Amino acid sequence: MSTINIAVCDDEADEREEILQLIKRYHSGWTPAQFSSAKDLLHATEKVEFDLILLDIEMAPPTGFEVAKQIVGKQQSHPLIIFITKSNAYTIKGYGIAFRYLVKPVIWDDFVLAMDAAVDELKANHFSFEYNNGMFSVPLQSIYYIESFAHIAAIHTTNEEFRIRATLSDLKQNLPLSRFTAPHKSYLVNMAHINTVSTDEIVLTSGDRIPISRRRRQEFNSDFCRFLGR
Repeated sequence: MSTINIAVCDDEADEREEILQLIKRYHSGWTPAQFSSAKDLLHATEKVEFDLILLDIEMAPPTGFEVAKQIVGKQQSHPLIIFITKSNAYTIKGYGIAFRYLVKPVIWDDFVLAMDAAVDELKANHFSFEYNNGMFSVPLQSIYYIESFAHIAAIHTTNEEFRIRATLSDLKQNLPLSRFTAPHKSYLVNMAHINTVSTDEIVLTSGDRIPISRRRRQEFNSDFCRFLGR
């Protein structure tokens, strides 16, 4: 991925710097945010959606583990978390929260394996498109729906709206059809955000209302039933 929003959190300055240098060696174009306490990281996540967090698990309360549970619990599209620890004692306790573990001192080969896996995971769960003369990427979960105006598409997300030059047909080819459906010729909808459905309308969790055309009603019903039964 061209860009990833990364946070590094460790209360030991020298160990935090080691992780930052490993990230720089892995991808010189990335500039991670850095935090010296889990509490500061938690406050930052109220304003910033990080894609990946490298987090020291053993810090003064609140610990990295305690804060990670809060981050995962409160964010709809939560970041991948790589715990960094001096022992393997937390590996079972952190099941379902940690994406990977790295043991201090972090070995370069282990770091690369963890980062490669994180990048692959983020690619699979992100949608990338050209925007403002560059590539932009958003989590699939953050997309409510995409609306088409001739050759302009408006991507409506939890944070903002992106207008790009593309057709729905073009975008549909790059989105997982297991999650997105076209109830109308002018809309692509993320089925994970569907709140209610009537005969001719979808109401999303955002409150937006999307029409269901008569021609596409049966196809939409099939797509949505398949999604619910996955």
